[in-house]
Amino acid sequence: RDRSPSRGLGDVYKRQTFWKADDKDTEPWITVDTEKGLNLEKMIVSLAEQGKYCYTVEVSNDNRTWTKASSENFEAKAGDAHETVFSGNVKNIVSRFVRIKFNNGDKNVSVAEISIKGYVKQ
Repeated sequence: RDRSPSRGLGDVYKRQTFWKADDKDTEPWITVDTEKGLNLEKMIVSLAEQGKYCYTVEVSNDNRTWTKASSENFEAKAGDAHETVFSGNVKNIVSRFVRIKFNNGDKNVSVAEISIKGYVKQ
């Protein structure tokens, strides 16, 4: 598969490649399709570049209706990993898609890896 940066596609695995928002994109986002409905526990985002990161995490089972799961605001060095722990009502929502929406003022928005942990409720 092509692992080059691409707007909105969450197929990023290696740190040699990464997703990067276009400098002209005023509302950058990336969506990960987990390929099955999960009860989410946590998400770990590894950043490709140093900078201030401010984003909202949203979850959905159908990629159309989104529920806000978390808001994050932190500084990171290249290669740092940031963990979001899902709690409360979000933990009980079955979600297939996870979207990270970056705030308008963010510069150098880039993601090296996204790890989503959860379980299939049977």
